[in-house]
Amino acid sequence: NFYYPEDFRKPEGKRRIIETRLMIHEENGWGAYPYIWNESQTEAILKVVGGQMEVSFTDYSGKDQVINYIVPNKNQCKTCHNKNESLAPIGVKVQHLNNELEFKSGKENQLAHWTKLGKLEGFESESAHPAMINYEDSSLPLDDRAMAYLDINCSHCHSAVGPASTSGLFLTYDQTDPLKLGVNKIPVAAGNGAGSFDFDIVPGKADASILPFRMNSTEVGIAMPELGRTTVHKEGVQLIKDWINGMK
Repeated sequence: NFYYPEDFRKPEGKRRIIETRLMIHEENGWGAYPYIWNESQTEAILKVVGGQMEVSFTDYSGKDQVINYIVPNKNQCKTCHNKNESLAPIGVKVQHLNNELEFKSGKENQLAHWTKLGKLEGFESESAHPAMINYEDSSLPLDDRAMAYLDINCSHCHSAVGPASTSGLFLTYDQTDPLKLGVNKIPVAAGNGAGSFDFDIVPGKADASILPFRMNSTEVGIAMPELGRTTVHKEGVQLIKDWINGMK
């Protein structure tokens, strides 16, 4: 479900659900189906052509915002949901689910909880699987926060099996090769996306690096990711800038 709270300062309050995207594993593989909710929030209708609508909300700073929200069409889903040229889920990863949540029975690792309910197989223990930290927690190490952010937001494309496999920029949580992270790396084919910059990441110089430049734009041909957003995630951009500026 994709939704906006009326007031981001009160996320538990009233909200508007914009769309529900389903991925269904069928006889011939995965299928993607976008559903758009009506204004009264009573029903969602399948819209294979996608759509767009105006969405208003109050942001964390108390400012009123109005954005043009775009729902990708059915064929565009494969742009991101692509693994070895086949449609596939991208958000359901062990490392982003291996954490504790509050259930009616108490606080428990959610993968262990699903295992107890018979909904999951193969989970051994929390320590036997990778786990990402909460990148919003500023008390945690900056490097770990940046890698967690890049993994969940970028690595489904920027990996060896993703649609950006030819870029040489691989942003998975376990990537340790500085060049594959973009450090002093010349982009393969960024075009206008590179702006006036030469390298994906210039250590210590976020404002001279292509990576945050593309994250900080909504212009077609520059903005990254290319689909799925019409706004800039300012907190995410600042996190990646802080990470780059801290590099030596």
